[in-house]
Amino acid sequence: MTNKTSTMSQLGLFSTPSAPIVAKEFSWTKQSFFALDIETNGLNPAADRIIEIALVPFNMSCDSHINQLISIPTPLPLEIQKITGINDNMLKNKPSFIDVADRILGSIKNADFIVAYNAAFDKPFLESELARVNKALPNIPWVDPFVFICEIDRYKKGKKLIDAAKRWGVSLEDAHRAHNDALAAGELLLKLSSTIAIDDLKDLVEKQSILFWKNAHNRHEMQQKQEWSINR
Repeated sequence: MTNKTSTMSQLGLFSTPSAPIVAKEFSWTKQSFFALDIETNGLNPAADRIIEIALVPFNMSCDSHINQLISIPTPLPLEIQKITGINDNMLKNKPSFIDVADRILGSIKNADFIVAYNAAFDKPFLESELARVNKALPNIPWVDPFVFICEIDRYKKGKKLIDAAKRWGVSLEDAHRAHNDALAAGELLLKLSSTIAIDDLKDLVEKQSILFWKNAHNRHEMQQKQEWSINR
């Protein structure tokens, strides 16, 4: 996962999906999901590109695992190379996104939901790349451990994946590579499940939407206080 910050521009990203979530007789922790992470060459999903994507299966066949470097038409910025450890030589002769789009969509369609840490970054990038090849994401729920970390660990320092993983005893070596970050995000969400204490996926997604905006309200109030203090 590249050095990402959550964005408030993705209004409704964590709203309850318009398509109904099929009720299950067991907890969402037993349902099939992919933990997803991407690395990119920048922060703007309209202009920048995905250079690595990972889909790590949970409660699914390991055959559906994806860990793929993706070639892009422009050289990588030096800052991105330093953060991710990915360089232009590593992307040379790798498939372009159009070559892997159907495989990615075919895998996602088999899952009950997707997990991504700070999904407000990953989801728009994936949607943008798919739009470039005239495809769209299936309408399935996305669950973001970051939203729950901001609530559960609101008084703890550090909300990045590497910080949260360390606090919750989740291994994360070689951070900022898609597979490692995706695996850590999925394992972290499962670690949080007993604290979240919600069994039904629909209820989990609804709670996430509420917390997403409560976190946003709190950040806005803190920003106002800081501005008031500076201008006082």
